[in-house]
Amino acid sequence: MRRTRNPAQRPSPTTDPPFTTARLVPRAPALSERCSHPPAKPVLPIDPSPDLEVKIAIIALVKLEKDKLSRYNPQSLGLAKGMAALGCDEVDVYSFECLDGSSRKVTQVAPQVRLIQQDVPAFGGNTVAVTKRLQTGYTRILCFSDIQFSYAGLDHWCRKNRIPLFPYVGVVRSSHPNRWARAVMDRVAKRNIRNYRRRLVFAKTEPVRRQLENESVSTVLAPVGLDLSCLNRDFSRSTVEDCKSEAGFRSEDRVLLFVGRLAEEKRPLALIDLFREIHARDPRFKLCVVGDGPLRSAVRRKISGSGLTDQVRLHPVVKNVEMWRFYRMADFSLNLNVGEIFGMSILEAMYYRTPVIARRAPGPEMIIRHGEDGYLCDSDAGILEILTAPSHRVSVEKAHRKIVQDFSWERSARLMLDAMESEIRRRGPA
Repeated sequence: MRRTRNPAQRPSPTTDPPFTTARLVPRAPALSERCSHPPAKPVLPIDPSPDLEVKIAIIALVKLEKDKLSRYNPQSLGLAKGMAALGCDEVDVYSFECLDGSSRKVTQVAPQVRLIQQDVPAFGGNTVAVTKRLQTGYTRILCFSDIQFSYAGLDHWCRKNRIPLFPYVGVVRSSHPNRWARAVMDRVAKRNIRNYRRRLVFAKTEPVRRQLENESVSTVLAPVGLDLSCLNRDFSRSTVEDCKSEAGFRSEDRVLLFVGRLAEEKRPLALIDLFREIHARDPRFKLCVVGDGPLRSAVRRKISGSGLTDQVRLHPVVKNVEMWRFYRMADFSLNLNVGEIFGMSILEAMYYRTPVIARRAPGPEMIIRHGEDGYLCDSDAGILEILTAPSHRVSVEKAHRKIVQDFSWERSARLMLDAMESEIRRRGPA
């Protein structure tokens, strides 16, 4: 609720900053500091300004496939819930996706949090004309921008409406396999970086933070988190054997789990090659693949051509609420993406106490401490060696505690809100 004051008590416009902000809790400790600290104290709420509600819009500029929100934990919603828990009055999440029979759908997903789903024009996942779908009246906007064509238009719209804009960046350079597409995307990235220089930017990983700092962009590290409210906290009540049986495996099978889009950057074809070698050394190993994408047919052909049809289970579509069963029954979770930006499936696997083996990349290196709470490998051969000749097992309990303590969205939300306030006080609204 907004509270009014006597006009005589209002601050002088000539002496006060042009934008009144909320007083936020102190910042969360840096990621490098957290592992040596005890669990954080309960998060304190924002003490709102008497004159101004804190209304935030979180915008993901990429266009999603139909019904994709039901199949994974969207980062934007998790962050929104974290900000609402810290005392923000309203948080709207804009999701651009394919809708049936409607161009707009609004859902109250949590107290103070609305999900606004809209169908907008797009090409190759890049949205266009998004500002025509936005409401005004927000006190700040956070944008999942990365290499999106429409970021420049949003930047201009925010300056025009004097709304503070804060980009949230997970990738600075394109890794598209087509060199022409990569060249176009890199030109877009350079344009976005020029716009970033006038703002405070949040980076998902330390390598991205360093890249942006090298481009003279003021950057704060804000790791991706998990929305713990979407996870099954009672997963341990179900036995591993029961979950294996439900998925079509035997209790003695050693199940390897791959969760990810069947696209070139995730390397699903290399996964099948690797599994063929693993199964040849130890026939107890089975593979479970959860995900869909442009390489689905190629993956099926490779499985059949390798004689692995009876050893691999494919699950193109699994609703997010059912994913815990797959993590629970798996003996290991694999990630072969050598350019992994962060790795939400890594966080989820560690939460559900599933050992993770990942190729070295910015995301996994930020999450996993090799040999303690997971494994990091320099090559696919390293994964094979760990699986077929393990010297010791990592602590899944330590991995679970790390995720709960260090990778919740409330921690990153608190850091972001504090940094936003400081930046607005320093520079004004837009």
